[in-house]
Amino acid sequence: MAGMTEKIEKMLQDMMADAPDIEGAALIGSDGLIIAANLPIKSQDPNRIGASAAALLGLGKRTIEALQKGDFSELSLTGTDGSLYLYSAGPTGILGILAKKGANVGMINMLARDISEKISQMLE
Repeated sequence: MAGMTEKIEKMLQDMMADAPDIEGAALIGSDGLIIAANLPIKSQDPNRIGASAAALLGLGKRTIEALQKGDFSELSLTGTDGSLYLYSAGPTGILGILAKKGANVGMINMLARDISEKISQMLE
């Protein structure tokens, strides 16, 4: 798993290099544990991000099921100072992206969807 974690961390690092609007990224297990991360800003507490993402994932999955909209795919939350984007990454993983205020959402979605798919394939 250590080799896979390093590969995922490299993917996150490359994604952040391609999108300066991204402040941090992490692959989080459905239990809230961080599997791999690139969180360069010191105020970004990995445990808080993991716990928040896991709680939101559970709510998102239940809501999508209740509304009969298929399987969970993505979720975004926007605050006054930035956004959190969550993307399904396999059956037990979620890709969390922290973005700056006014970020290019289209670019973030394109990059994150691509990486989520690659991570899903790696975890199969």
